[in-house]
Amino acid sequence: MDRPKQSLTAIAVLFCKDFPEVVRKALRQEPHHAKLEIRVLDGSLFSSGNDGLTTWSEESAGIIDSLVAQGYTVTAYLRLSDAEAFVPFVDEIEYAVALAVNKEILESLCLELSPAKPT
Repeated sequence: MDRPKQSLTAIAVLFCKDFPEVVRKALRQEPHHAKLEIRVLDGSLFSSGNDGLTTWSEESAGIIDSLVAQGYTVTAYLRLSDAEAFVPFVDEIEYAVALAVNKEILESLCLELSPAKPT
């Protein structure tokens, strides 16, 4: 049975390099400087509670696969049209660390986008 063709929309995908090491350091309360990335890609996000499903254009899937192959972990998906987000972790500790990482990514993005203050 064919599934109907789904329309793709802009999804921000948040990544953290060496995420398991970031979690380990967080548990030990050690300082860490996570390498973070964000990509806006063409895809679909369907989420409900703790469950999420994503679909991607071929190009977007290739970008995600490439970053994962470089040691990055997806820490969140954010549909830009309505700010619907999904954090793909079930473990409470990983989820909490992912939220902290995602906050850092979004704060740094806001700082980059904020207008310069007049001098």
